[in-house]
Amino acid sequence: MEIDLNILPFSFYGSYLVIARDPEDGELYLYTVHGDAKSPKLLKFSPTSDGQQYDVRAYPWCVELNAESWRIRVVFRSHKQLVVAGDGCDLQLRVPYAGTYSRGVKLDNQRIKLLVWEARRWLGISTTVGELDLSDVDGYVTVRLRHDNTGKFVAIIEEANHEFIPERTYVDVDEVIEATQKLYSRWEAKLPSLPDELVEVAKLAWYVLWVNTVAPEGYLQRYTVICSKRHKIGDILWANGIWAWDHCFHAIALRDTMPELAWEQFMVMFDHQATDGKLPDYVKDTHLLWAFTKPPCHGWAYSKLMQNEFFTDRSRLCDVLERLEYWTNWWFTMRDDDSDGICQYNFGVESGWDNATVFDTRDVVETPDLNAYLVLQLMVLSEIAERLGKPSRATRWHELAIDTMEKLLSHLWEGDRFVSYVSGQHSKVVSNSLINYMPIVLGDKLPDRYFERLVKNLCNTMLTPNGIATEAINSDKFNPKGYWRGPIWAPVTHMVVDGLQRAGRHELAREIARRFCKLISNSPGMYENYNPITGEGNDVPAYGWTAACFIAMAHEYLS
Repeated sequence: MEIDLNILPFSFYGSYLVIARDPEDGELYLYTVHGDAKSPKLLKFSPTSDGQQYDVRAYPWCVELNAESWRIRVVFRSHKQLVVAGDGCDLQLRVPYAGTYSRGVKLDNQRIKLLVWEARRWLGISTTVGELDLSDVDGYVTVRLRHDNTGKFVAIIEEANHEFIPERTYVDVDEVIEATQKLYSRWEAKLPSLPDELVEVAKLAWYVLWVNTVAPEGYLQRYTVICSKRHKIGDILWANGIWAWDHCFHAIALRDTMPELAWEQFMVMFDHQATDGKLPDYVKDTHLLWAFTKPPCHGWAYSKLMQNEFFTDRSRLCDVLERLEYWTNWWFTMRDDDSDGICQYNFGVESGWDNATVFDTRDVVETPDLNAYLVLQLMVLSEIAERLGKPSRATRWHELAIDTMEKLLSHLWEGDRFVSYVSGQHSKVVSNSLINYMPIVLGDKLPDRYFERLVKNLCNTMLTPNGIATEAINSDKFNPKGYWRGPIWAPVTHMVVDGLQRAGRHELAREIARRFCKLISNSPGMYENYNPITGEGNDVPAYGWTAACFIAMAHEYLS
């Protein structure tokens, strides 16, 4: 499998280092995805090619730069160390910032340490074959990897958040490539079963989950699949963390073949749960954000995980019960300002649907999706409590689930559809957003007459040949590149498909899953979201939950 470095990153399981082409100048760079980087670029790779044309080919285990008379190979030795080996040429590594605090110190002909100030990282560069030169070229700190009299060089690049002395270590690049290839083959062998026609795209999706995994560091206390290691156009880097609902979808994709890693994904946000039960909006290795949070789809997600008995182990259920109870109580305590038993979002970003049309009003909004998630979460709490032999707690959560369902239907259903209301005022928010259809996720828990009307309206207004749009396609606010105002998104597609499946609408569930998987197959960059008309990918590529939902839906509904 080859990797297109114009779209996807080359990295290593656990690493915060990334190699990719810059989308503006097309050049090859080494990046960091640490959370404190003001700009993610570390080094620009420039072979001294004497005018020779060369091509770049990337695989999950190495990157190759090949010309007629020379080649360079790049491979990870570990999640902290990168090996660069050349034959027949030199390689120039330039810090891409001029006139700043970035500095290089040459310790000897085989060792240099660099501070890349904008990225807030120290790099150590050492050679075991060949030598190093350090210079200032037009204000840019530049390192040259020089070949020896056999025409070869071998160097190690290592990163840290503190100053250190790089050590020279012998390395055989062929052995490192072979070891990395074997390591990746073991990962690929864990790909869940899928229809034959989807396997090649699924391998790419499975690579995205591998490549987006970072090692425990700072606030990230577990091996974590972050949203993406691929930067956006320019130096903006924001997807280098995990948000408080993305992790659920990552966990589901890993459930059957890598349950231990799936458990780590589900629990990573709960490591930082506040004493009042709130989850942070996101966590990165260097910081987390408490200003917002994300929707409580965690009960739904854990019900999916419990399809593997690994997740019904008593100790895990005890852990999940306590954390989900705190999380659920937080919503009813902190997000029901008018005390009507219907919870609200205080900000659009809390829903995860940041700019959906239901939030065009700048008011606090009671939405159907949120309260449907809470009904499911309450039912899951009741089930877990029952499994653990805690009947009084099971009864309490079941009764609250029934009460919340009744209020959802009496308060937010109008005519033949769910609607959203401004909290306190109870004035209807005019919106054609898919968010009002999300109670489909309740599946067979939603009474038939509501469910069937929802599904009929969904098919008439939201369903496109490529999948489910997030704004009605006949809406005057529909925008196929408008983030949550039209594009197709993986997580909500997954939840709708799952609800249809559990309600017995198997053919429709399968058809929507098929359309989504075909969409991804035709534009396989694993983008954050997709244009529902053209099928083009929008925004950040190599996005974790897109890859995860593709794998999960293909495995569960199409196999």
